[in-house]
Amino acid sequence: MPERWKNEYPKPDGVWSVTIDLDRELFMGMNQTFDVGETVQVQGQRFVVRRAVIHPLGATVEIGIDPDNSMNIFSFDRLKLVNEKGEEYRNYGAALGESQQSVYFESPYFSMPERLYLEGSRLKALDKDQLEVEIDLESGEIVRAPDDRIVLDGIIERDDRIVLEFRIGLPSDEQQTLYHVFASEFRDSAGNAYESSDGSFARKRSDETFMRNTIEIPKMNYEGNLLFQIRQYPSFIEEPFRIRIK
Repeated sequence: MPERWKNEYPKPDGVWSVTIDLDRELFMGMNQTFDVGETVQVQGQRFVVRRAVIHPLGATVEIGIDPDNSMNIFSFDRLKLVNEKGEEYRNYGAALGESQQSVYFESPYFSMPERLYLEGSRLKALDKDQLEVEIDLESGEIVRAPDDRIVLDGIIERDDRIVLEFRIGLPSDEQQTLYHVFASEFRDSAGNAYESSDGSFARKRSDETFMRNTIEIPKMNYEGNLLFQIRQYPSFIEEPFRIRIK
């Protein structure tokens, strides 16, 4: 702030907050859509880059997952949108699903490059026959899991619920990762379906090489073991690919 303004515009204490309203109607009809329709294969797993939609506020790349894959693709890791000069538009999120995913990037709309590419090198994926973790509540042991990185640290019984505490080991380049490994729905050996409570959460300390997932479930007379569906897992397949978007 210039010195001469300080008396007229004194700086308030605390944090400054500025609200900017965007009239989204101004951007209606300004989308540019590029149909791609190119199939990619990574370690035998197939997906198709369907199209890219670019507008003033961002860019969306739509990807369809082949239902015949032997693995469940959770997400696309290290995905980049780059121009012909190698300049990158930041990835800031995704909408994930089993059959289709939408990945969001910064917008190249106002400096539209001559060429635009989607680049990637790693998928977070797991074999479809390994998507469940089976727990024996009586013994407090894991009966079945994708690998030995999932550890059941403890089972705590409370008045109306049971708390399951898991520890999930992380690869060296995933030390800052934090997410929920398990879906909210689970079932018992008889096929009865249940929902975990809102008390479930994920956490980790910065110096830990693993993350912790806690699941709270109703305290009931379940039939046999409990089976929890995996919705995210630190398991990867790697192979570089590059698709021309524009």
